Amino acid sequence: MRKLILILLLSIAMNAQNNGIYKPNSEIVNAEASIIIPIGNLSNKFDYAQSYGFWFKIGEDNGFAANVGFNALFLKNARPIDYEFNDSIYSIDSNKFGFDIGIRAIKVIPISKNQKNYLEFGLIIGIDYLDYDFPSEETNKEYDKDKYESYKNTSILLAFEIKYMYDNIGLKFQYRHTPYGFNEGFESEFGSSSILFGIVYKQ
Repeated sequence: MRKLILILLLSIAMNAQNNGIYKPNSEIVNAEASIIIPIGNLSNKFDYAQSYGFWFKIGEDNGFAANVGFNALFLKNARPIDYEFNDSIYSIDSNKFGFDIGIRAIKVIPISKNQKNYLEFGLIIGIDYLDYDFPSEETNKEYDKDKYESYKNTSILLAFEIKYMYDNIGLKFQYRHTPYGFNEGFESEFGSSSILFGIVYKQ
């Protein structure tokens, strides 16, 4: 009788386990905390940045998913840069703050039978913003409002990332490309490359 009960309990437990297979990327919100390390010419602009972000799932289909979200950036030891405005060169200070907004496409690859261990490969396309003290209207009387208020301190953001996840907690690595050197007035060798290491929590 005891053996029969044990067999029944074992069958029930195995069935429950099968029905409770984890579904990667079933969560709605990603909370992420990371460190961004500038490389190449960008390493001359700041030592590192802390990044805190929230990403929200907007769609999912056959192992692919799409998120929309943002990151707040806080730069450590951000240094002044040269900025050309109306034929003058200014040394402008960083306010040590920035943010990203964008959309992220994700491919989920389970690496265990219960799918609790899985990899995520992602591509982010968006906008990166860095806050600087640009010359004011009083600094230069030839100030052209339409030209001055263009998106001079924003750049495109292209980021490729990989995450290792266990259940709803994981680690991530990301390569970021933000080509500010193409913006009018910015230093031509502003730098564009950085790498990111972070932790992820899904809910």
